[in-house]
Amino acid sequence: MTTPAVLLLIPASSYRTHDFLEAAHALDLEVQVGTDQSQVLAEVVPDRTLVLDFFEAEIALAAIAELHSRHPLSVVLGVDDESVELAAQANQRLRIPHNSPTSVSLTRDKFGMRQCLAKAGLASPGFQRFSVASDPETLRDSIRYPCVLKPTFLAASQGVIRADAPGEFNTAFRSLQELLADPELQKRGGERAKWVLVEDYLPGLEVSLEGVLTDGCLQTLALFDKPDPLTGPTFAETLYVAPSRLPETVQQCVRKAVEQTAQALGLTTGPVHAEARVHQGKVWMLECAARTIGGLCSRMLAFSGGMSLEALILRHALGRDIQTAQTISNACGALMLPVPKDGTLHTIAGWDTVREISGVEAAVQSLPNGTAVRTLPHDARYLGFVLVREKTPAAVETTLREAWTQLQVEID
Repeated sequence: MTTPAVLLLIPASSYRTHDFLEAAHALDLEVQVGTDQSQVLAEVVPDRTLVLDFFEAEIALAAIAELHSRHPLSVVLGVDDESVELAAQANQRLRIPHNSPTSVSLTRDKFGMRQCLAKAGLASPGFQRFSVASDPETLRDSIRYPCVLKPTFLAASQGVIRADAPGEFNTAFRSLQELLADPELQKRGGERAKWVLVEDYLPGLEVSLEGVLTDGCLQTLALFDKPDPLTGPTFAETLYVAPSRLPETVQQCVRKAVEQTAQALGLTTGPVHAEARVHQGKVWMLECAARTIGGLCSRMLAFSGGMSLEALILRHALGRDIQTAQTISNACGALMLPVPKDGTLHTIAGWDTVREISGVEAAVQSLPNGTAVRTLPHDARYLGFVLVREKTPAAVETTLREAWTQLQVEID
């Protein structure tokens, strides 16, 4: 039997490299890696690293096709926001079943997604799009407040700012002009970097759903509550806790809304990571991405047979059965440690103490000391992650909050 070959498209900055490579090796797959900085991954995957510019699609697709002619690929998988569009395009060119490039592109274009959901009649906040070159003074009096301003293509709350009045709108718009003037972000965003999306602010409880689509049908893998209020002016996600403590009827509404959103966007297969708010008896979709959860958060999930989320996604991409996969933890959760202020990270004390707390499975600093950091909305990176398993969601939340109190962040 021929060993299946998978091409993983992994930006060098990704948190996900180790977990996907470990899963691929556990499944005995032949692994090729496409990345934007070969030196970062060359030691991890010697002689199997393909250097690609994810934002020069035709050149990258030609390189992938040439690789496929020498080493036939079973699937191309994008593991982060930056690589999912190229993966969809590559699978289409190689005639490998996958989401259409158009549907994946919609998940990466917040304005396009809003238009699509509005056309489908799904609950979605009011929205307008403005050129980033606009003078906010000429716009601010026509805006409904409170509102949320955001770039149309970034993730992890980068660039997302709430404004409650015209003066705050001005300040927020100027901040996005500064952010989107960055040449690297302009390259990543392309045409999308020329726009600012303004949406009505939605109050309510926020949840996150992790799932996988098969022929357009959603299999929910986990539904997370976000216990900390996300009210702005910026929106750093801190705590994730599963299973959700919302009433089952509400959870069913969330699952239905995510499936309807995926169908409206045209997604049919593979992972889905969705964010929604529950407000006035409705589920309002915020995001729907064709990828798994970010950061190191996937490590809090484990499935029957000890299978990781990455292994499950790889199995699904290869057409193997995952319908019997069940989460094996009663309750789990993650703390994503936010950047508290701008500066240079000096040290984070308390990791050893946190690792001794009952229920803590892992506590990892994800940025090295000496790294220059900025708070949201400018920088979407987290300083570290704490992963917990407990008997109940309430116990998970208690443990995560205790862990947080033990970490002392020093930024110069």
